[in-house]
Amino acid sequence: KNSVPNSQEVIDAAKEIYKEKCKKCHGANGDGKGTGAKGMKPAPSDYTKKAEMDKRTDGELFYVIMQGSPNPDTEMSGYKAGKAKPGKEISDEDAWKLVHYIRTFAK
Repeated sequence: KNSVPNSQEVIDAAKEIYKEKCKKCHGANGDGKGTGAKGMKPAPSDYTKKAEMDKRTDGELFYVIMQGSPNPDTEMSGYKAGKAKPGKEISDEDAWKLVHYIRTFAK
């Protein structure tokens, strides 16, 4: 369960984290078509598909943000300390904020 209450302040903070950490691959619109996604197979997740996003729990999204994708064929390695490159880690709180922001893309 997401431990960070959702608010506009949380969304605004997460938007900045997303720009820094996620936008390159997942795209400015969350559609998985960022400049860094070219040639990736499988492609980064498309967060704009509401039906698919509704199936994903907050915990699952948090896990992938922090631990990386369970699919070994992806390039999503995670942002938890020890997983991410030094200096690229994010806190649990920031990951929960990102979950809220990622959900704003679903239509």
